[in-house]
Amino acid sequence: MRRFILISMAILISILACSKSRYGKNSKEYVFFSRLAEITPLMNPEKSQVLIQTNKFKISTRDIMPIVYRVMSQYSAELSRIPKADIEQFIFQVATQEAEKRMLYAEAKAQHVKITPDSLQKQMERIFQNAGGKSRFLQDLITRGISFKEFKNELGIQLTIEKFLKEKLYDTVSVSEEEIQKYYNQDQRATVRHILLVTQNKSDSEKAALRQKMETIRTRALQGEDFAKLAREYSEDPGSKLNGGLYQNFERGDMVQPFDSIAFHLPIGKISEVFETPFGYHILKVIDRQKDKRPLEKIKPEMIQKLTQEKRVSAYTNLIQSLKLKYQYQVAWNPI
Repeated sequence: MRRFILISMAILISILACSKSRYGKNSKEYVFFSRLAEITPLMNPEKSQVLIQTNKFKISTRDIMPIVYRVMSQYSAELSRIPKADIEQFIFQVATQEAEKRMLYAEAKAQHVKITPDSLQKQMERIFQNAGGKSRFLQDLITRGISFKEFKNELGIQLTIEKFLKEKLYDTVSVSEEEIQKYYNQDQRATVRHILLVTQNKSDSEKAALRQKMETIRTRALQGEDFAKLAREYSEDPGSKLNGGLYQNFERGDMVQPFDSIAFHLPIGKISEVFETPFGYHILKVIDRQKDKRPLEKIKPEMIQKLTQEKRVSAYTNLIQSLKLKYQYQVAWNPI
């Protein structure tokens, strides 16, 4: 239930996504994608499907096949057991990340953000060192069919984007004393009980039935039935089911949205409406909330760091949305 923390992909994996696939029929990649195409025709190695398009570029399945292969080939023996919806969702996420990267780089160039040859060289040397030496790293590139030119070009793109985000976005974020005081006065920990009905890999009709089931459970809770008992009977969250749906003393921001927001805004003792997260349908009952009891001056640096990070995430999200409008971003295919 705790919120996912998205970690940027390694530079080497990113490089794999920068050039279109060019697999011969006898290659291991072609064989892999032929098997994958039996689950989702989207990955047919002989066809190319546009996933995302803008007024600057298009992202097709051919563009992202290298990175899909890099990540999924390690599960080759288990492909038949992976749900089609999960595979297609992953494909779409990879395409989305690639599209966002290209928009950010286009914007960085439009704003004349550049890196120096010296900064590029220093970063390459750090990568060589972490890989066990330049010769080993270069051999790894050869093994993966990546040229040194492709590696250097992609690294330059990544560093340019990082510099653009730092100078034009992150360095402009600040936290005021008023914001610190307001945040300090808010409840920082919550205890709730909740019930989850999982909707992942369910059809629309199945989801509708689960929604109705959750509404019935909520009605029973509102009529006075013990919420913890209902959670033990119906909840499909393995992390809390046996404990009556209890999540105790979690911090603000720990939970996925809108779970987190509801937990910190619903009055204590009340039962929420039915709401949906990526996990499924929920209802929750707020048991308790607490403010941080430590002196403000003692936790002020921690609060500034947390608020700054929240503002940076928000600023990044807003930037991506503005770039989608600027570059006329359109989803040409959607797994949902």
